[in-house]
Amino acid sequence: MRKNKSQKRLVYLVASILLCMTLIAASVIVKNNIDRKNQQIKLNELVTNEENDVKLSFPNSQKQESTIGTNKVIVFLPDSPDNVITKKIVTNEEIVKQQLNNTKDAVVILKAKKNQVDEQIDAVEVMADYYSFVDKEYTKKDSQTINQFYVNHQEQKILTLKDIFPNEEAVKKLMINEVEQTIDNQEQKDKLVEFLTATNINDLDYHITTDKIEIHMIDDKKETLTIPIPLDNLMPLINPKFAQGVFLTSYTNYQDKLVKQKNRKMIALTFDDGPNAKTTPQALDILKKFHAKATFFILGKNVAGNEELLKRMVEEGHQLGNHSYSHPELTKITDDELYKQIYDTQAIIKAASGGVEPHVLRPPYGSYNHQVASIAKIPAINWSIDTLDWQSHDPIKINEIIKKQAYSGAIVLMHDVHQTTINSLNNMLEFLSKEGYEFVTIDELMQGQTLDPMTLYFDRTDAKSYQ
Repeated sequence: MRKNKSQKRLVYLVASILLCMTLIAASVIVKNNIDRKNQQIKLNELVTNEENDVKLSFPNSQKQESTIGTNKVIVFLPDSPDNVITKKIVTNEEIVKQQLNNTKDAVVILKAKKNQVDEQIDAVEVMADYYSFVDKEYTKKDSQTINQFYVNHQEQKILTLKDIFPNEEAVKKLMINEVEQTIDNQEQKDKLVEFLTATNINDLDYHITTDKIEIHMIDDKKETLTIPIPLDNLMPLINPKFAQGVFLTSYTNYQDKLVKQKNRKMIALTFDDGPNAKTTPQALDILKKFHAKATFFILGKNVAGNEELLKRMVEEGHQLGNHSYSHPELTKITDDELYKQIYDTQAIIKAASGGVEPHVLRPPYGSYNHQVASIAKIPAINWSIDTLDWQSHDPIKINEIIKKQAYSGAIVLMHDVHQTTINSLNNMLEFLSKEGYEFVTIDELMQGQTLDPMTLYFDRTDAKSYQ
């Protein structure tokens, strides 16, 4: 009897335990279901909020969902699969998915936002927001801008730098010059110059601000290097249809500068074939006396032993130009010889002057054609007044030509290797000063316009294209 009672108690105990376990399991299941339901509600709220945000830019956007392991990826796409923005998002979706390989239980929202910069330009930002479910709420853990670009507002086509600034060679030269002048770190400078030289401007990642365009490059350390290019410097190259909106202030400044330039009485004195250890210092002394700036077109073969003269030129505000290495007629030599004549001289001048690389070329004898232009890729500067100092060797005759032919915007050809030319300078500068002329470098004379590497310039307004 007692045995039966004990067995019944055991049965009741086991049954009670099983019932409790069942109730506990059931309650856990119910709780998990409730938690999952609440989590789904929170996810729905999150997605709705994100969708509403996206629709401010793209009212007809479509949602796509996918799962990577335990991670959920939600992508909002503009309505058209052919839309350039859609294609950019799809490309970046694959990048985001690859980054989730070592992540669990994340929700990633991939979307684009669009802001109208002006009547013609929209800025588009592709973003990835990363969320995790913590304390019954979805919390944003990270937000990454993974792509930025611009589109034409009307056509919704990708807007490249070349659309805005069509002259690729001139734009590249300007950017490289900006790097050379503003970046101190030589390793960084070399990387940026190499990058700009090798990259089509259609492929450059850029960002427009109110006063500059920033070019972005990712280096081999995955760090972003930025090249800021002042908008004022780019205005001579702008496509006229974009000379408004975000660019209007800079373009107006550019136009104002052109008007002021035309009203200035300026003349550019240029000296070829130097430096010469005896005569060039005398020329520099006389120029300094009159607070005059000039441009010296250097022969590469004459630099050795005269490095200090090049440094003095730079220190005193003069401009250095390339006049080839040994003064051949560039149109009559081979392409390989031409390249060496120009670029060996570029390197020699840069090394001797303390880092200044010429960005103007004077072809010996003024001899120039399309082939020279396409290999040199440096704006060429001839002259509008030839003093014939190389022929007459007579200070009086040199000054007679100046008195008869001088005009505002002129480029004067002389040679600092002739003593007779040096002897003419004092009277020349006295006369021109009394006539109200400013003595300026080629860069200052041409200020307000960006020189084209495929063009030969004769004065401030006269030029010939060799495109």
